[in-house]
Amino acid sequence: MLYLVLSTFVVAFVIAVVVIPVIIRVAELKHLFDEPDQDRKKHIHKTPTLGGVAIFAGLIIAFSAFKDYLSLTDVKYLIPALIIIFFAGIKDDILVLTPLKKFLAQFISAFLIVFLGNIKINSFYGMFSLQEMPAFAAVIFTILVIVAIINCYNLIDGVDGLAGSQGMLAALTFGFWFVVTEHWSLALLSFALAGALFGFLFYNWSPAKIFMGDTGAMLVGFILSVLAIHFIELNKALTIKPEYWVHASTSVAIGVMAIPLFDMLRVFGLRVLKKKSPFHPDRTHIHHLLIDLGFSHRQVSVTLLIWSAVVIAACFQLKDIKSSYMLLVLIGMVFMPSMALLRYRNSRLKT
Repeated sequence: MLYLVLSTFVVAFVIAVVVIPVIIRVAELKHLFDEPDQDRKKHIHKTPTLGGVAIFAGLIIAFSAFKDYLSLTDVKYLIPALIIIFFAGIKDDILVLTPLKKFLAQFISAFLIVFLGNIKINSFYGMFSLQEMPAFAAVIFTILVIVAIINCYNLIDGVDGLAGSQGMLAALTFGFWFVVTEHWSLALLSFALAGALFGFLFYNWSPAKIFMGDTGAMLVGFILSVLAIHFIELNKALTIKPEYWVHASTSVAIGVMAIPLFDMLRVFGLRVLKKKSPFHPDRTHIHHLLIDLGFSHRQVSVTLLIWSAVVIAACFQLKDIKSSYMLLVLIGMVFMPSMALLRYRNSRLKT
């Protein structure tokens, strides 16, 4: 089965690499660009925002080619949910979709796989001494988690190569765990996403020739949320390869996506404390802080990729401690340094 997983990665990669030049050409002919400005968008040239189309194509085709749909039990209703996310993203990238309609599409997609597909987080597994949740609470909580993860990758997509590299690292991390524990359907899904993102990064690395747009960012967040939920739940009763059991699975799943997740929580929290809308745009995302300190787009993406890799390695090294303790480790490794970085940036701007 391992060769099928690797084949999925290669096929998704090749499709993305082949499709993106065509998308760029169509965007040039139809004038479908993201316009630069002097505040939050620091790219110099008009850039197409339809990279998510290539990510979707690579992901769906590669996954479909190597997965027997008659036994598609691990990710039921995934394809219909992805199609909803895809079309909502496309409309937003081309015509602009209102935030309410975008959230509605995200909630519908999450509802499909949670309520109908029965893919949900059933327990906190000891985090904060909390255990099983009532069925209705589990559905609501999981939908909110999926929507949060979708939007954290959307919000961190502000620097060339950043969202793509963060998403690829997370997908590969989950994918390798699914391989060693022999959950092949989920491994195929993980490596299909990783392959599509790797191909996309060939054109998105600074200076970017194309952006993933809301289409790509929402697809990445949605797939990673599904993988994270399965990672958490499968560790509840791991019977295959028990040596790979992750006791602090909830916190480790958070750690795999720590940079985007903690960045969103920090930014939203600071905006609420200032009595502003959580969605009020500003320059407090972690990539904005590094850019303001003189980092290039490449330096920002590489720095945060290394940071994420270190956090993930620490999480798996400490996988047998309590989830509550692991969460404290993550706060110390991600949240506190980013707050210190914000204070340092602000002090530099005042001088």
